[in-house]
This record gives sequence, structure tokens and C-alpha cells, in this order.
Amino acid sequence: MERSDRLMAGVFPPVANEESACPKLPQAFDAAPGGEFGGHHSYPGGLAVHECFNLRSSLNLMGLYQKQYDPNLLLDRDLLVAAPIWHDWAKTLVFQWNVDGTEFAEFTMAGTGAHHVLGLAETMKRKLPVDEVLTQASAHAAPVLGNEPRVVNWIRAAGIIAGVDPFAEGYLRKDENGQMHLAHYRPEFSIHNLSDADFVVSIPAMAAAESLLKQLAPEFGFSPDDRARYNTSYRNPVLSRVPAERLQMTRSAREEVRRVVPR
Repeated sequence: MERSDRLMAGVFPPVANEESACPKLPQAFDAAPGGEFGGHHSYPGGLAVHECFNLRSSLNLMGLYQKQYDPNLLLDRDLLVAAPIWHDWAKTLVFQWNVDGTEFAEFTMAGTGAHHVLGLAETMKRKLPVDEVLTQASAHAAPVLGNEPRVVNWIRAAGIIAGVDPFAEGYLRKDENGQMHLAHYRPEFSIHNLSDADFVVSIPAMAAAESLLKQLAPEFGFSPDDRARYNTSYRNPVLSRVPAERLQMTRSAREEVRRVVPR
């Protein structure tokens, strides 16, 4: 594949029925992984697990702030539901499965994973409310404590892909010195960022689970050296039934694996 073709595939991953009037996702949402291979939630169904956890975290954080400070705090529940759902939507595109049970390598856009920018481009193109787009844009960094330029650049990159002017649409503004800023700030932006922080638990959990699965593999006739068979018939099926976090946090991890290995 030529370099230009690889770049195009990274920015616009292949989809089903691409030339038709109604292209389709290349895989079902509930079959997609939630992260790069070997990273958090990198197994079939991992995206659904990841988004469900983040959505629960988002709503729990909203409730915690209200319980701690004032039950009548003006926090928008709709924003804190929509942003976690939409943020990782594009992982169905960038983390497609290879025949050997590994995944497509994700491209980097504007200094972050392509899924983040592609997800923003989708919500911009669909003309979702400005505050939803800004909340969603804050997943990988809240626009505070010096991080606002990063969020601004993600919105600019998404605007290019979507064919949208982020200033005309009200996502961004310029100050009197010509510096670019988000149109405004809401606490929901930072709460959404906090709700996406599970990776500090789930990435180490995946590393521990990978190690355990390799230790147990000979017991079931699998070898990591036979990558395709190991991934498609052992690793991926096991993790889709017993997620890495559960394996790391239970005392019966070995028994859990033995219970679900396909026979």
C-alpha cells in the first residue's frame, strides 16, 4: 500500500458499502474493542464495556458533586450522557479486527488518537448542540490548567474533516489578540474528562490479564507463538467473557479462565 493510501485509510478508515448512498460501519458496535490491541478493553465487546463504565462514571460524578455541594447544582445530565457515548464511537472504525485477531493500528491526529477527532467530526456533521461537541471534545483533556489549546486543536482538526468552520458554528472564538479559545467553559467539560480516566486502572489490568493468559495457555493447547490461533480461539474469546479488570481483581482468576475457555 502506498503511503498516501495508508494516510487516507488512517483518516478515513474503510467502511462497508463505502460507495453506496448509505455506507455501514465495518463491524457491529458490540463486537468492537475499546482500545488498541494490548491496551484497555482490547477484546470483542470491549467498546461497549468501556462506554458503559464511562457513562456510569459520568453520572456518578454528577451525583457526587450535587451530593457534596448542592443537590440543585446546574449540571446538564444530557451532556454528561451524550458525551461519553459519542466520544469513543469512532473506535468501531479505527480498531477493526485483523484476521489474526489483532487490530488495525490507530493513527494520531492533532496529537491524540484518531477516534477522538473522528468522533467530533461526526457530531459536528450531524449538527449536535455546541455544548455537546465541546463536552465531548474535553474527553482527552479538560480545557483548563493550560490544556485549552489542545482541545482547540482537536476541534479545528475535526472541523477540517467535517467541512465545518468551528468559528462560524460557535465552537471556537478569538480574543482581542487573535488567540483561539473554546466559545465558553462549563463544568461538564471537566466532569466528562474525569469520567474517561478509567485507563489508569484498565491498562494495568490488561497487562496482568495478558500475562495470566500466557501462563495458562499450554494447559489448553495454545501458544502465543501461533498468534492467529492464540488470539482468535483463546485470548479474545476469554477476555470477552471475563474482562481483564475482573481477572486482576478476583482471587479465582485462574478458575475464571478455565471456566470460559472454548472447548
